[in-house]
Order: sequence, then C-alpha cells, then structure tokens
Amino acid sequence: MKKIVSILLAAGMVFALAACSSNEGSAEEVPEATATPTAAELQAASESDAAALAEASQASSTDAAAETEPEAWDESAYETAQEYIGLTVEELYAAIGEPTETQYAASCLQENAEDGMLFYDGFYIWSLRTEDSEIVYQVYLND
Repeated sequence: MKKIVSILLAAGMVFALAACSSNEGSAEEVPEATATPTAAELQAASESDAAALAEASQASSTDAAAETEPEAWDESAYETAQEYIGLTVEELYAAIGEPTETQYAASCLQENAEDGMLFYDGFYIWSLRTEDSEIVYQVYLND
C-alpha cells in the first residue's frame, strides 16, 4: 500500500512540474494572455506555489539571516499590505514603502509574466508582474 501511495505522489509531483514548463518548439500555437488577472482569479491560485517560491528564496538567504538577530517588525505595515491585495505594487509602495529585497521568477499563473517575492521585516508579499503592471497577489508572515 505504501508503494502505491508513493508512486501516486511521485506521479503527481511530475505532473505539477510539467505544468510550469514552456512549450517552445511545440507545433501547437497557444494564444497569448493579454488581460491582467482579477483579484478573484489571483486569490483562487494555489498557495502552495507561493510557499514553494518563498522556501526557495529563503534557502538562499538562510546563512545571512542566521547570523543576525531578527528585527522587530511593524504589524501595522503587514495589516496595511493585506488591504492592497489585488491592487498595484506602486500603490502598496506608497502606503508602506519599498521592500528590503525582491526576487522574481517565471510565472505559472500567466504566460509572459513573473511571480515576485517582495520581502519586508516580518512578512513577504507575492506579486504578479506583467509588461503593464505588477499586482499584489498575497501577503504572508515569515516563519
């Protein structure tokens, strides 16, 4: 029984990785997504993608973070950031300021877009950046 479950989990992970692959070289044309997703569409996407992106980004900065003491964070900035889900990052910056660090990777949510991680003291923001704008997708507390 354990073998069957592990085979099914492995197959599921393979299909999850295949969902983010590009189809360059395929004979089939895929129409380009031109509309920016709505806040409801952004909310409907899987939080596991954000957790995986955050885990990968935190793994690269773990050594530096371990050497310094964690700073006290402003809970009001976190609460304010939550109010900007679905709005532009520029509006967020005007409300709480620039992040301490940013990281971007190709998006699984939309073709020709990037998923962004915007790091603040005590929390981080996941965004979706297109040619036209960058939208706040979700706000997460740091572990």
